[in-house]
Amino acid sequence: MSDDNTTLDKVEELREEVIEKYGLDEETQDELIEQITNEALETKKNTSNAIEQKSKYRQQLLDAGMIDPVTFKPIEKPKADADKVATPLPKVETKQENNQDTQGLTVEKGEDLVFLGMGGTQVELDVLRMITRTEQISLAEAKASPYFSLYKQNEEAKKKTEDAQLNASTASKSGTKKKKVQTREEHMEAVKNWKPSKS
Repeated sequence: MSDDNTTLDKVEELREEVIEKYGLDEETQDELIEQITNEALETKKNTSNAIEQKSKYRQQLLDAGMIDPVTFKPIEKPKADADKVATPLPKVETKQENNQDTQGLTVEKGEDLVFLGMGGTQVELDVLRMITRTEQISLAEAKASPYFSLYKQNEEAKKKTEDAQLNASTASKSGTKKKKVQTREEHMEAVKNWKPSKS
């Protein structure tokens, strides 16, 4: 209960400060006084929380030995002498066996996955990899190269030719007239009106 009283005392004290600071009339400007007092309380609460959080983080850094306890500045680790630096271990190349994803596509680099994810095909990726190896350029450069542009143009021309041949062969097989598909109602009407032919 005493904690609530001290809080009420602080709120009342802050209210008096607001009235005095801004020269407000308590009777006619009560809503404005309330609003300014509540905003001031919220600001004090946020400031208090920020200070508490900063103190907590500072203590964690002190406990970890990352900042100086007197100046609160980061402790710099001594730099190693060039003579004392250990020689790096040689890279060991390992051959990755059966490096395939769930769809059976060969994955050499992250670039390949990005290319395939953007709608590229495995065949296009193989062509791009062939260009990157022969020209010793990146995948992005290979996509912009005239070799890949020529490949894409040839593939589009091939596809158009195949589509034209397919359309021509289906048109000749089916004849010029296509049989009309009846709806259920049309079919039922045709059955009702059907008369056997006299032969």
